Amino acid sequence: MIEINNQIKAPISLQLIKNVLNQALKKLNRQMNISVVLVDGITIRRLNRRYRKINRITDVLSFANLDKNLPVNKLLTNGEIIICYSRARQQALAQRHLISQEIKILLLHSLLHLLGYHHQTLAQKQLMDKKMQQLIKK
Repeated sequence: MIEINNQIKAPISLQLIKNVLNQALKKLNRQMNISVVLVDGITIRRLNRRYRKINRITDVLSFANLDKNLPVNKLLTNGEIIICYSRARQQALAQRHLISQEIKILLLHSLLHLLGYHHQTLAQKQLMDKKMQQLIKK
């Protein structure tokens, strides 16, 4: 189930968000409950400072809650994706693509984080990039 909280009334299709995540989950053969929250720069900066000890605005944050009682192949991850719409809009302009494309990229990137993918090492980054490209093609 995908829940969306558009706190800032961002002009983005909520159905687009649901479709992107549902299609990616289907491709990954996963079931998840995900909350997506669209926030302003002040809110995401406060969250970034509180949870990551980084005092700046970021584009997206993801928080996973893994249920360790389920078998790995049936793992149900409850997660939250928090997107700073104004930062996403800036990045879309800089990359010369639509805001909807930037939101899609942020959603997929965050979804992979919720599933345990990371990019601290080169090997992790390469694996995450490969998985990301597979999802973007769909």
